[in-house]
Amino acid sequence: MFRSFTPGSQVQANRDLARRARRFATTLPDPAEKARLQRYADELDGEADRLEHEATERRPPVIAPAARESSAAG
Repeated sequence: MFRSFTPGSQVQANRDLARRARRFATTLPDPAEKARLQRYADELDGEADRLEHEATERRPPVIAPAARESSAAG
């Protein structure tokens, strides 16, 4: 099933997954696996930061071209 995310929900999903990855990392005995999971969580948080920045970035307004009026010359 395909699920479409809005930028806000994608940010929240990334943050939730990063939190879960960090929590799971604390249960791993292998330091290399812990570090790998921490890096993954950092990447997810970085992507969430990027998405938040894009969503709040000021962009110039898009102005539609004016409709042309046809002149009725007689």
